[in-house]
Amino acid sequence: MRAAIGPPLITTIGERIRLAGLDPETEEGAALLTTAVAAYRTRYAEVGFDLTRPVPGMVELLERLRDADHGTTVIVTAKPAAVAEPLLAHLGLRDAFDAVHGAPMGPEVEEKRVTLARALATTRTSGTRRRHDRGPLPRHARRSRLRHTDRRGAVGRG
Repeated sequence: MRAAIGPPLITTIGERIRLAGLDPETEEGAALLTTAVAAYRTRYAEVGFDLTRPVPGMVELLERLRDADHGTTVIVTAKPAAVAEPLLAHLGLRDAFDAVHGAPMGPEVEEKRVTLARALATTRTSGTRRRHDRGPLPRHARRSRLRHTDRRGAVGRG
């Protein structure tokens, strides 16, 4: 599961800043990190959704899970839930999940294990159950093609 949830954006960009010879903990590095994250999120809002496609076979897998009634289906992502929810809707996949759990939006970094633990605790206590009246996933979700490679277990990559 750990390999399926990528690192937070802030961590990834912070690693790139270190490769450039700056420390993201310093005033200069922190300013660059803040600017880079804001620029990434702005650009992602402009083109990110259109560049993201479901991993090959994911739509069919989600349909099989729903048809077999394997219980509650949730997604846990390093993306903020405020980004993940509309992205899944754009892909036609939001209704395949009973819940979407993501990192908080903002400058704080939430470790994967914390996001996953929060998702498990919430799912276990919320009584979330699958709805059986969803029907097939939208045609555009079933026809989407992958434009990027992906890690094992992920729904989509953009």
